[in-house]
Amino acid sequence: MALNGTFDPAIVRKYAERIAQGRWFVNLGLPFDEREQGTVDAYVRATGAAKVVRATSWEHVQTIVSDPRARDDAGSDVAEVERLKARALVATDRPALMTAMTTIVDGGLEIFFDRAGAAARAARVTDPAIIRVAASAASEAVYRAALAAAVGEPETHWFILRHELFTNGRWPLARIEDGFYIF
Repeated sequence: MALNGTFDPAIVRKYAERIAQGRWFVNLGLPFDEREQGTVDAYVRATGAAKVVRATSWEHVQTIVSDPRARDDAGSDVAEVERLKARALVATDRPALMTAMTTIVDGGLEIFFDRAGAAARAARVTDPAIIRVAASAASEAVYRAALAAAVGEPETHWFILRHELFTNGRWPLARIEDGFYIF
């Protein structure tokens, strides 16, 4: 099977530049507005989930992200990242791809930790491990969405939709069995 190769590093740079404008973690636990509900619905369709499950607290989040079944979700995401990278590598070389994608981590890590920490402190959560998980999940979401967009995936790709939820202040946690868990 031949891969259709394309990779636009300018798209990755745009994702990196927009990190500071995101509303990272500010709407955790709040009701969805109409636009967010549309994104949640699109994400559910894109991933094949049958229902949305709202996390109710940071303690609930810890239970969800610790659930071994959440690793199945992570495994399918890793396979998709590899597929997207293979498409990019038809159009560019590995060093150029890695250099472009590193801008996401470099541009956002401090912001993600700051915003996740602020949200946790507001909820009186002091566990540094869950703050690291939240910040890492946000960074991963931007990285994956930028990669998907840079290789020409549609805006309905689940990585791009997950990123949109994060930038709107939510934390998409995992797909477990037929549920999409979000905080």
